[in-house]
Amino acid sequence: MTNWAKWVPKKAKEVLSRQNPDGTVSVLHLDNEDNVFSIDGIAIEVWTMINGRTSLKTIQTILEEKYSAPSKQITRDLKSFMGQLSKEKLLDG
Repeated sequence: MTNWAKWVPKKAKEVLSRQNPDGTVSVLHLDNEDNVFSIDGIAIEVWTMINGRTSLKTIQTILEEKYSAPSKQITRDLKSFMGQLSKEKLLDG
């Protein structure tokens, strides 16, 4: 991804997610039902902002305004999470 900040991620059509009683979110790709991806904490906030309309830069800015973590840390964590989602084929593109 050349300019990741301009990327507007979108959840794959074959993906289902649900909030669990313990507050985590389970994400399942219908083509691989044996592998459930579980997210928690700030990752849930990022997951809810992945809507095909919001750029990663906007997501990063929202997180920077909400939390007092350094921008470099948020960027690193966001890139890592997006990489995990892409690896699990939970995103389109």
